[in-house]
Amino acid sequence: MQQTRISVKEKIGFALTNLGNIPVMTLLNTYLLIFYTDVIGINPAVVSTLFLVSRLLDGFSDPLLGFLIDRFPVTRFGKYRPILVLGTVICCINYLLVWFATLLFTSQKIVVIYISYILLGITFDLMDNPIK
Repeated sequence: MQQTRISVKEKIGFALTNLGNIPVMTLLNTYLLIFYTDVIGINPAVVSTLFLVSRLLDGFSDPLLGFLIDRFPVTRFGKYRPILVLGTVICCINYLLVWFATLLFTSQKIVVIYISYILLGITFDLMDNPIK
């Protein structure tokens, strides 16, 4: 089996791409539970159930999206670039919804946080999987 060599430029490119994901996930993993329970006023049991359901769905959506992304046709922009651009835009919009949707839909807070957080897990894969 022949080994391929990755140049320093490619290694730096992969590192810089993932550098944007680190603050996003750190902020979510650190403050979202506190935000939903203390600021928005949602029962901690509801929020912890959301996190559990989201992780279980991620177990199915990650391989499925990886399968679909691998079979994406080659375009004039490349195979993965359209998915990366579209996934990044959708993920950014959804990231804002995770934090601010409860202000827009005050009567349906629980439904809104479930939809936005689960969609964030799916759209994050669109942005993250083509890199790997």
